[in-house]
Amino acid sequence: MWTDNKVGRVLIMREFFRGWRRKAGVVTLVMACVMAGMWVRSYLADDHIWVGTPYQRLAVLSQEGNFSWESNSPSSSSFHFDYGVTSINTMLRFESLAYATPYWAIIGPLTLLSAYLILWKPRKFGGQQ
Repeated sequence: MWTDNKVGRVLIMREFFRGWRRKAGVVTLVMACVMAGMWVRSYLADDHIWVGTPYQRLAVLSQEGNFSWESNSPSSSSFHFDYGVTSINTMLRFESLAYATPYWAIIGPLTLLSAYLILWKPRKFGGQQ
């Protein structure tokens, strides 16, 4: 329980979390904690999530302390067709685009933002009390 020094009353959780800033602060703090857990896990195991079609793949990777996103798409294709053969050989070349960032670069700003949002004192509007 918290006490309000000016009035001397006890604040309950409902009053502490009035407004959107402190609620958003708790959400960003939970996100930072989840990312910290993923950071520790990335040194123990490599996690890959692949989504896409045969012609384009999107990946989210977590490995060796980095969080990365990768996109593979075909750049050009070459076809080979022989007379009397019923199959067509296709060779696709893929272009890859990847972004990687260390986990600390995500966790640090999230923690600072959550601290600001949770500890920020709202201004009193209106008459003085």
